[in-house]
Amino acid sequence: MEFDAALSTYIVEGRELLQEMEESLLRLDNTTDTEELLNAIFRAAHTIKGSAGLFGHDDIVAFTHGVESLLDKVRTGELIVTEDMVALLLLCGDYISTLIDQVEKGNDVLDKAIRNKGVELGEKLQLADSTTSSKPTQDKTSLPEKQEVDVERLENCNSTISENWHISLRFGPDSLRDGMDPLSFLRYLATVGTVINITPIDEAIPAITEMDAESCYLGFEIHFKARLTKKRLKACLISFVTIVLFEFFLLVVV
Repeated sequence: MEFDAALSTYIVEGRELLQEMEESLLRLDNTTDTEELLNAIFRAAHTIKGSAGLFGHDDIVAFTHGVESLLDKVRTGELIVTEDMVALLLLCGDYISTLIDQVEKGNDVLDKAIRNKGVELGEKLQLADSTTSSKPTQDKTSLPEKQEVDVERLENCNSTISENWHISLRFGPDSLRDGMDPLSFLRYLATVGTVINITPIDEAIPAITEMDAESCYLGFEIHFKARLTKKRLKACLISFVTIVLFEFFLLVVV
């Protein structure tokens, strides 16, 4: 039941993100300030891909990676947005929606028509991705290094399952830019267990005159209850960490 609830949340949020992507893509033609829209579109695609990875939906991960790659080159200035590119990205959004529909229906194997459509769009993404631009390339900020999850059982060492966990969580400063919404992690936890208490860690927040609105300064200390094995909980959190590139993550059992 816990897994089904998490999957339902993923489907609903995936469709909401696709709607946001479509609305932002359609607004690109009506504004000269495209940076904010492009970042929002990239974050939506990144989150859809990351969430799909948590549930092992490799078709969505692989296809959305191509969309994400193209969007990353656009937002860093390597490629220029064109009408044809917007039209292609809208078609890609429709295709991701189709893949999410298949997840909802429980179809683990895609039929031939859907697979062929994915191949066709994937080839168009690769062609658009390889197109050079006369716009100068910007230096890309390096992503924070991925860290391993350190799990230590503090009590009941001989027990296979412990219901009580303490999660100490710190997000890297570029988490928001890279498509990670800290609240999505909290929502994910709520689908697989019960969040008993959350203490925000705000010591990294600078003075308001030095604050960058796109940087993340938050951390959380979380008391979490879930009847999961240590192996399963660790695997879930490692997947989440890998996807969103947390700068620091520490999980211990209490």
